[in-house]
Amino acid sequence: MYNIIDSMPIRILHIVTSMNLGGIQTLLMTLYRNIDRSKVQFDFVCEVDEECIFNEEIRKLGGIIYYVPKLSSKNIFVYYHYWLKFFEEHPEYSLIHGHVRSSAVFYLLAAKRHKIKSIIHSHSQFRNHTISGYIKEALQYPIRLLADYTMACSVEAARYLFGEKVSKTTYILGNFINVEKFLFDGKRRNEVRKELLLNDQMVIGTVGRVVEEKNPFFVIDIASELVKKDIQFKFLWVGDGYLIEEVRARLREEKLDDYFILVGSKENVADYLFAMDVFILCSKSEGFGISAIESQASGLPTLLSEVIPSEVALTPLAKRLSIDDGAKPWGDAICGCTILENRKQHFNAIAESEFNVTVACAKISIFYRDIIVKVD
Repeated sequence: MYNIIDSMPIRILHIVTSMNLGGIQTLLMTLYRNIDRSKVQFDFVCEVDEECIFNEEIRKLGGIIYYVPKLSSKNIFVYYHYWLKFFEEHPEYSLIHGHVRSSAVFYLLAAKRHKIKSIIHSHSQFRNHTISGYIKEALQYPIRLLADYTMACSVEAARYLFGEKVSKTTYILGNFINVEKFLFDGKRRNEVRKELLLNDQMVIGTVGRVVEEKNPFFVIDIASELVKKDIQFKFLWVGDGYLIEEVRARLREEKLDDYFILVGSKENVADYLFAMDVFILCSKSEGFGISAIESQASGLPTLLSEVIPSEVALTPLAKRLSIDDGAKPWGDAICGCTILENRKQHFNAIAESEFNVTVACAKISIFYRDIIVKVD
């Protein structure tokens, strides 16, 4: 184990599903790029044994990537023993940081057996109201008892995974961005709009995975309302997910596909935000809603569903709406948005907030090192 006075950095082992583009992965890479890597280094254990989008960059930054078999009902015993063997072969780790809930019981137990300290991180408050969803929630209950430390992106996300009592001692690390990347750039706006063949239409957009909790079919309902109002618009959708083909089918069915530009997952999210005029995030559930911080930093009027934590509404650009009232109020709100001439007007409010990665790096570095001191 590392001693705090060692000249070598402490190594934190992050447990994730993969290092492909996603909210958790983007968050970790933003942190990894900006943290002082002479003091803190990140390594990763992934369930996906393939070359993912961030793997090469991780290696260049000095990180190591390991692979674990994906947990299933058929390999529970093997899976647990994999972790026991892994920790036996890697005594250099004195702290793990878990981001995968479904298998957390097993890697937390294995870590405890090897006297390795653990953090479990809640990134969401999404409830799957199915039999399998309730079973998963039951299996996740022991997490709050096994982990040495709990962390969450919001108080709501902490309550969801850890319960009311444990949430009171949970370390809240709000999500964060590299703020400078989202400072509005008019030249990039024009370039992206030209690439996408956007003329003078209003461009409404969203960023996020195309999955149930992001409420993608409600987005289509909003577009239908705008068509009824005879608004000249395009909808720019940045993200991918398991519902993408169903979304495409619905767009064709409702003859809305000409209004939508689906660009898939992109690393240069800021460029697409620059091209937009209004941003919406109508999620059914959201641990935090980091894309809403990005949209405000880029100067966009930002419409948010009420499930998104209130602390995300940092500027007058943000407005909260209910999804229970249907799509019409959202269409009305979009039409009522004021497009700022000066898109940099509210940038400083974001830059000076706790959601700036510089602030977050300082906080989490201290948190990690305090744990390591206690271990040593």
